[in-house]
Amino acid sequence: MSLDFADLAIAFIVPCLPLLVTAGLLIPVLNRFALAAAAWIPLAGLLLLVGLHGRVIELPWLLLGARVGVDTLSAPLLLLATIAWTFAGWHARRHLQADNQPRFFILWLLTWTGTSCVFITLDAASFYAAYAMMTFSAYGLIVFNGRAKDLRAGRIYIVMAIAGEAMIIAALLLLGADFGNVGLEYGASRIPQLAEARWITWLFLGGFAVKMGIVPLHMWLALAHPQAPVPASAVLSGVIIKAGLLGWLRFLPLGFDGFAAAGLALVAAGLITAFYGAAVSLVQTRAKTVLAYSSISQMGLIGCAIGAALTLPESAAALVLVAVLFALHHGLAKAALFLSVDTAKTHPAIMRVLMWVPAVVIAGAPLTSGAMAKGLFNAALPESWTWLNHALLASSVATTLIMARFLVLAWPTAARGGGGHPLPWMALVIAGLGLPWLIALGLEPETALSLLQPLHLLETLWPLLAGIALVIMAMRWWPAHRVPSLPEGDLVVLFERPDWQQWMPPRRQPPERMPRALPAGWLEASERVLARLAPALFIALTSLVLLFLATIGVG
Repeated sequence: MSLDFADLAIAFIVPCLPLLVTAGLLIPVLNRFALAAAAWIPLAGLLLLVGLHGRVIELPWLLLGARVGVDTLSAPLLLLATIAWTFAGWHARRHLQADNQPRFFILWLLTWTGTSCVFITLDAASFYAAYAMMTFSAYGLIVFNGRAKDLRAGRIYIVMAIAGEAMIIAALLLLGADFGNVGLEYGASRIPQLAEARWITWLFLGGFAVKMGIVPLHMWLALAHPQAPVPASAVLSGVIIKAGLLGWLRFLPLGFDGFAAAGLALVAAGLITAFYGAAVSLVQTRAKTVLAYSSISQMGLIGCAIGAALTLPESAAALVLVAVLFALHHGLAKAALFLSVDTAKTHPAIMRVLMWVPAVVIAGAPLTSGAMAKGLFNAALPESWTWLNHALLASSVATTLIMARFLVLAWPTAARGGGGHPLPWMALVIAGLGLPWLIALGLEPETALSLLQPLHLLETLWPLLAGIALVIMAMRWWPAHRVPSLPEGDLVVLFERPDWQQWMPPRRQPPERMPRALPAGWLEASERVLARLAPALFIALTSLVLLFLATIGVG
């Protein structure tokens, strides 16, 4: 089948534009022009959205025969990625130090290339290649500042990411053994036909749960998001973790009978994640860490929606729509909250008023996209699942407490002044207020309009008021110095030997039995070298992935 130039441009050239700008950042004579364009390159996502929507373009010469397109599952997520990445990049141009910007935007554009391709690929091999590119490029953003805490967060991130990749590869091999490079528009429908269907489902469930931050696979998220630069934190929390959601939507057998056990397990894990993330966030001392645990909590609710879709095949279509709209709402509001951490330092006057807006959106205040997402969730569940509706209302109370804790820690005091402006942040706030509602009204107009009735507005108001009442009581009767604390990463302390020693009573040991210590700073120094070589390591890892895929194709 011949491919005209217009299709080639939209399916291959436009997705590769960030790589061309990345090359320009590495060439001194082009560096200035490439840097000026770097923040705006993600706007090309709008071209992909328009040019590929409802289409499937085949590129038989790429990898194992790539298929590119945008469908109803990926369109809202691609729109989220385009908006959040563009405004976060604009924010980076205004707030990052000039000397750090070329290196930052090299990693930024490599990560954007992988992320955008995740949302447009429609075959298993291309999806995994893009997913791996996104995963390994994001490591450079996490360790960007090169401090000891950054390197620790990057180390835990990469270990857990590789564990998730291993589960995904195993599932893809089992699926590909019978169907080859399966097309994703009907790939999940092939899984129930296989004898290994349940194994494949559990592997995909666990592999993508790492990216989603489902407890106990959340530890990387609680460390990586606070350590990355603010613009990187905004897209890590707002966009990149949603790639795990798309993986679930692409590969889980949603709408088919026989997978209720996996679905109920995911619902249980989602509820644990939602309330565990909320509880741990309340005892953190940094605003960005509170937001990271808030993302963990919100991903738990999305996990509940996907688990319910696995358990209730007859309601799967409605619940999938709920999960996508929930992800869109959360991504825009959470990216705005992360950007506010920087903006509050230079514009405290405007932030005292407007920082409340994305906070109450996340909390699910009446008429916000948060209330809309949870209202659609309630409407999609059958009457026998009323208990989950009650859990959603309780989660709104918990989210209100999280946002109060964030505002206490991030509340602006005196302006530092110099550099930056609030326009990128304000644009994200406006997008978060209106865009999810517009898409919901376009896809489910009757249900969305029913959420504007007075009875539903009252139902969404009382959790917010209950949360505010709890905050007031805590401020009145629970002094700040008596608030307990947990280390960032929480469960990770169980796996790090230095922290074991802090939790265990001291024990004397003869000097001759003491192990020889590594030279001081050896591990930190080696990780700094790895951080500087991140682009080269990324290219090497990508080459290995492509070689692996090609080997499968030959076999």
